[in-house]
Amino acid sequence: INKNQICNSDSVIVTYTGTLDPLNIYTFNPDGGVILSGSGKGPYKLRWNSAGTKNISFQVTLNGCQSLIVTKPVTVIQTPDVKAIYDSSICIDATANIEAVTAATSSVYLWTLNTANLVAGSTSTAGPLTLSWTSPGTKYVYIQCDNQGCFSNIDTAVIKVHELPTANISSMDNTNLYCETEEAHLMTDDIPNSNFQWQPVEFFIHYDYNKATMLAYDTTLVSVKVTTGFGCTATDTMSIYTEPCEDFFIPNSFTPNGDGHNDIFHVVGLRLNAQVEMVIYNRWGQQVFQSSDANLGWNGYYKGDKAESAVYFYNIKITFPTGIAKTMKGDVTLLR
Repeated sequence: INKNQICNSDSVIVTYTGTLDPLNIYTFNPDGGVILSGSGKGPYKLRWNSAGTKNISFQVTLNGCQSLIVTKPVTVIQTPDVKAIYDSSICIDATANIEAVTAATSSVYLWTLNTANLVAGSTSTAGPLTLSWTSPGTKYVYIQCDNQGCFSNIDTAVIKVHELPTANISSMDNTNLYCETEEAHLMTDDIPNSNFQWQPVEFFIHYDYNKATMLAYDTTLVSVKVTTGFGCTATDTMSIYTEPCEDFFIPNSFTPNGDGHNDIFHVVGLRLNAQVEMVIYNRWGQQVFQSSDANLGWNGYYKGDKAESAVYFYNIKITFPTGIAKTMKGDVTLLR
């Protein structure tokens, strides 16, 4: 026998070296082996599909007389089959776990990490190994097993390492100081195929991809979290400052003559989401108009008829989104 130990993917050559006689009858037992070639006295080429100790036997019969049975052992080692189980996609600030799976119990593990950094685990084991990289791109890790000199296939792990997005909040209004209840228009970096999460969510009234509009109720810290389609994230914050700005005014006269100019008496210049309660009286103390709608003013009519030109008296309460309320009393002249 040319080898007394082989891998189950290899073969042995068995050669008969006894007395040769044309009348010899040869009995060959490969112990479950597959005869790839050979017959009679051989030589025989054998392979086994299973591991273990195989006992090959040979006997010669001449004229009815049998020789002793000669047995030779062959140790067949299982050729391992290995497969890598791994995280196939990570962000550059994260780690990937990889593990070798094989049925062979006495394997030596041969890892090729290439550019990977070994964060945890040992390359002398099946793993898991924890790996990281310092640059994005497609990364390759190779694993092969050695079972007593029988080498497995080489399995390749292909890991995509994705770069992080950027998140830089800026004001499209070129300021971070706003009047209370004023709209603040913000934006961050335009990252395709990404999700943008603005906080505090209750302050924002409109979203448009990487742009958002908020109502600046009070000085606050806003943030945006950008998440790419690969799950990679970036966060940025920006302080928004507010100050009281009472830039509305109440006219002292109006002319409801239908010319489209100054036809309605209402509070001018109110910011969004302010609530207005308005009550108007004539000089005799009769209520001629009442409204709790900031968008609804007095058109100069009373009970369906035009009110006379005169001085009228108002009581107006404005409640701002901050909860602060202001009540104003005064008079307005209706001119026709």
